[in-house]
Amino acid sequence: MQQILPVLGYIAAIFAFVLGGVLIARRFGWDAEMNTWVHLSRQFWNRRNLSGK
Repeated sequence: MQQILPVLGYIAAIFAFVLGGVLIARRFGWDAEMNTWVHLSRQFWNRRNLSGK
């Protein structure tokens, strides 16, 4: 049980960091730009995964 606590803390810290980043991005209006990057990276990964099959 004691070994899992640092892992949970680490995951919680990453989650909080990502959530804070998203909120800051929304506040400054960067979310549209980030959505474009996410869309492009998803297309790239989908192409790679399809070509792998």
